Amino acid sequence: MANYAKGVEMRKNIIEQSRIVFNKEGLLLTLNQLADKLNITKGRITNYFPTKDKLFVAISQDYDLRFQELLASVDRDSEISLSWLAKVFAMIMDLQYEYRSAIVFVSTTSSSQKDMHDQITKSYRSNSKQVEITARTLVESDLLKPDILAPSNYEVFCFQHVSLFTTWVISQEIYYSTRTYKKMKPVYLRGIIGTYFPYLTPKGLDQFNELFMRS
Repeated sequence: MANYAKGVEMRKNIIEQSRIVFNKEGLLLTLNQLADKLNITKGRITNYFPTKDKLFVAISQDYDLRFQELLASVDRDSEISLSWLAKVFAMIMDLQYEYRSAIVFVSTTSSSQKDMHDQITKSYRSNSKQVEITARTLVESDLLKPDILAPSNYEVFCFQHVSLFTTWVISQEIYYSTRTYKKMKPVYLRGIIGTYFPYLTPKGLDQFNELFMRS
């Protein structure tokens, strides 16, 4: 039992420390180089993760777990507003930035990488469902027009929203690497919430202007 617990802890530590190293050093690190950075043998890594793909699947699964924990911690009793939504989205973005190496790795994945592809598909379905729940909540709170839920509209909106909510990390890492995340975060946040703009009610528009149009 003690050996099992030790193994679980070692696996957890490899996932966490590898994420941090890949964030700093980039995705080109080999498992040999990663092992050197972690001050362990390559065999210690491959005992749990035989390939780099398997390791990134585990890091991605860890992100999904943290994401669900974050959603569970959100105060659902607060009045629903765009300010409330912005705070939730900001927390999600901070979590994504912690896992930025995994998100960039995912963007390079092909359908031939079955384990990672299956993980991406599972995560996308879960996240897409959450986007729909959020949209319905905003409609019920009179912040969005019901038109957003029309199938032809929602399909386009969901594509835009989910795309921006993932590719901002890639934009930060590639196009704006000379500017800090803290500096760029308000830009990305406004862009993500801006996907709701065509469907804002007068109440929603007032809140949007209050949130983003302050002098």
